[in-house]
Amino acid sequence: MLCREQAAQFTEYADAITAKGADLVFIGNGESIWAGGFRDRFAPGQRVLSDPKRDAYWQLKMKKGAKTVWNPKTAAHGARATSKGFIQGRTRGVGFQQGGVLVMGPGDILHYLYRSDEAGDHPDPDEAIAAIPV
Repeated sequence: MLCREQAAQFTEYADAITAKGADLVFIGNGESIWAGGFRDRFAPGQRVLSDPKRDAYWQLKMKKGAKTVWNPKTAAHGARATSKGFIQGRTRGVGFQQGGVLVMGPGDILHYLYRSDEAGDHPDPDEAIAAIPV
C-alpha cells in the first residue's frame, strides 16, 4: 500500500515535472507482467518499469530487510496511507526491498537521491522537483 501511495503522490506532480523538461518514471521490483496494472491503478499515464533482479536497487544501495517493514515508523506510515484510502494488496516482487527517489540527467549526472529508510518513508515531492535542473 505504501508504494501505491508514493506512486499516486508523485503522479499528482507529473505536470510540474514535465514542465521542467523531465520525465517521471517508476521502477518496481516485481515481474514486468504486473507493471501495466500498477500503472493503470496508481500512476496513470506514467512509465512504469520492472527490475525483478533489483539491479538498480543494488547499484543505488537501497535498503532492504525485515526491519525496514516491521517497525513502529512503518506502522505509522501504514495508518497514514490507509487514511488516504490505500489498502495492502498482494505483494508483487520483494516486499522487504525499499526504494527511493532520484533525479538524474541530462546524461548520467545524479542531482538528487533519497533512499527510503523504511516502507512508507517518502521524500517531499517539492524537494525532488526542486532538484530537477532547468
